[in-house]
Amino acid sequence: MRIPSATYRLQLREDFGFDALSRIIPYLARLGISELYLSPICKAAPGSAHGYDVLDHDQINPEFGGEEAFQRLVQLAKAHELGIIVDFVPNHMGVASEGNRFWEDVLEHGQCSERANYFDIDWQPTKETLAHKLLLPILPDQYGICLENGFFQLRLESGTLRLSAGKRTLPLRPKSLGQVLARVADLLEENVAPKVSDELRVIAREFDGLQEGAPDDASALAEYRRAARALQRRFAEFIAFSDLGLPLSRALEQLSGRTSAPDSFDFLDQVLRAQNYRLSAWQLALEAINYRRFFDVSELASIRVEDPVVFDAVHRKLLALSEARAITGIRLDHIDGLFDPIGYLRTLDTELHERLGESDTSALALYTIVEKILEPRETLPASFRAHGTTGYEFARVASGVFVDRRAETSLTSTYRRFAGDNSNFQDHVQQAKRDVLSSLLVSEAMSLSRSLERLAEHDRRWRDLTFHSLHHALVEVMAAFPVYRSYVRPDGTRSDEDAAAIDRAVASAIRRNPTAGRGAYQFLRTLLLGDSTLPGAREFAMRFQQTTGPVTAKAVEDTAFYRYTRNIAQNEVGSAPERVGVELGEFHAQNSFEQSEHKLSLTATSTHDTKRGEDARARLSMLSELPNTWRRVVFELSRSAAKHRSVLDDGQVPTQVPACTDEYLYYQSLVGALPFGAALASFDKLGERMRGYMLKAAREAKTNTSWLNPEPEYENALARFVENTLADAEFRAALCRFC
Repeated sequence: MRIPSATYRLQLREDFGFDALSRIIPYLARLGISELYLSPICKAAPGSAHGYDVLDHDQINPEFGGEEAFQRLVQLAKAHELGIIVDFVPNHMGVASEGNRFWEDVLEHGQCSERANYFDIDWQPTKETLAHKLLLPILPDQYGICLENGFFQLRLESGTLRLSAGKRTLPLRPKSLGQVLARVADLLEENVAPKVSDELRVIAREFDGLQEGAPDDASALAEYRRAARALQRRFAEFIAFSDLGLPLSRALEQLSGRTSAPDSFDFLDQVLRAQNYRLSAWQLALEAINYRRFFDVSELASIRVEDPVVFDAVHRKLLALSEARAITGIRLDHIDGLFDPIGYLRTLDTELHERLGESDTSALALYTIVEKILEPRETLPASFRAHGTTGYEFARVASGVFVDRRAETSLTSTYRRFAGDNSNFQDHVQQAKRDVLSSLLVSEAMSLSRSLERLAEHDRRWRDLTFHSLHHALVEVMAAFPVYRSYVRPDGTRSDEDAAAIDRAVASAIRRNPTAGRGAYQFLRTLLLGDSTLPGAREFAMRFQQTTGPVTAKAVEDTAFYRYTRNIAQNEVGSAPERVGVELGEFHAQNSFEQSEHKLSLTATSTHDTKRGEDARARLSMLSELPNTWRRVVFELSRSAAKHRSVLDDGQVPTQVPACTDEYLYYQSLVGALPFGAALASFDKLGERMRGYMLKAAREAKTNTSWLNPEPEYENALARFVENTLADAEFRAALCRFC
């Protein structure tokens, strides 16, 4: 097994593929790099800037040059004695564009699809209109409005009937094609030969008569799929043979409705209601989505790699590349999103041992690291079959050691005086988790709570617990969870660390809610520890674990970091902003621990998730060495900027723009971004960047505006504030003097 000594992460894109990368390999080799660390190489959504929206795990991304270009890269890397670590995405796939054959098959055949179990779909959700359907929240407006605006069109593509929905085309349920073709035959009756329209009606009746079978009847489902695909081929051949393409397309256009006549959309509405999916406005995903996704991103659907069939389908190419020695390491994305990370890593390592012919099962077969955010003093589970992590924990101490801990009192005093924020960071985190669970991830929270209620109904000790009390307990325990997730196994096996995290969360939640009954919390604790024998209890516990990670990430990294702005040098993934700085002793202790426990983790000072680069963080760390000067300067900047603030008055509570926490973040961001020895010309380039950044920061904070519900008045006033302050000579002079 090859162990890397120095990695260099490369972000592949359409304009920087394998051949472009090959041209810089000699340079990287001269730098002393041992391993090329590549962003995902599997086929992703067209034009993807990151590669995590994988469409096909079995195919090397053609936008990067495909298989041949990748093999050329491999050979050149070997010639320069460089290895290749690939970033692999086992948790989810992109579903926002055509090209995902698994997802397309599910949309077409629903529960009858061979791939129905590939994705984490709840086919029996509480919402009755979604029974046996997949919610597809892709519309820019309400369904009925989109329908009557002509957003949908029935189309003929390569001999197949499909639905056009804006820029996307979707497959149609085979059985629903019967009613479409019957109407088409009626419209074409006078314009085509009788035998053509008769044959079209025969095909329509056969589509209409397809027997889909029950989801648990494997032989009936296989027969249905065989019949449906044979009929699809017959229809395509008939269209080509009879030269019916153009008149059929015109008929489909007529059936798609006219914007001037709302009643003309009734037939298309009937067809859409007959599909295996329900089209809806994107906002409905917040409350009714019935497939698991990556965080709150509906365009990334989670897959069930815990199923051996799915594991084999998804990992075929990765294992082949390993066996061919084309890659020397694997970086696993979002390991906490998996149903059973411990089981997954064991399965992967077993497969790698078999492919690589490694007989020593006590050692890992291939260099493997996981993207895992560890809280301070948290360790990677001992049962993880991985060499280490991608390095968030090192970035925490490497950045924190440059921040002077003696400045904590002064920096806190300045922040509270300026922003009026007397809450500590953990208070912000817990409130942010509650906010996330009631907005971005409310669908996931409600689904878990309904499962919790069903479990309680089947236990006479807990059946009197109400949905309200159970939901409240679930939210509060998630809000108090001290780590990203626990790792209780499907068989109930748990570590002492798992039990301690669960007990700590439940105790903290009870302490913060002294008026709430204890029953719901006790019942939840029993389930999470794997102590319940109720049918479905283990499944619930596993789903809970899968959810705490996204809740924590969205609440901490994408919310609290932008609400609590005391010292943004430490508002970084894996850091601990509740403390100012890292003691030198802790820095050395962390490094010693890594050498003994996770000695093959990356020692990274930046990752793809870093909020700021090392240079900005280094400059911001200097504020801790000048705390009194910083206090004077920040209030000087604030006085200069006073005339550029706005007040929004909706007749109730006036809102100052920017909010004080946003303004404090703004001044620190300027210090971090303005070049040393800044001249007035520097501000010309800075304005656009700062407007974009402050818009992002305000939306992430979700206090006065958000990505979900943007507030144009606040955002416009914030943009004016940035623009006007950077054009203000007095403000710029004060900032330049300090920098």
